[in-house]
Amino acid sequence: MGGSIEIAYPPDKRFLIVVNEEGKLEGLPLNRLATELYGADPNWDYVVGDALVCLDGDID
Repeated sequence: MGGSIEIAYPPDKRFLIVVNEEGKLEGLPLNRLATELYGADPNWDYVVGDALVCLDGDID
């Protein structure tokens, strides 16, 4: 495990999701729970691999 991270801000949510920036390119598996929390349509956009979900003010 390693690589760069990306912070995704779901629309109209008070939390953020930290994901592997190149997870889709690396072929990581679909993360259904993180995709649902993000509010994405898994047929169009989705979250893959491990994800850290936290309140927007919890990380600097």
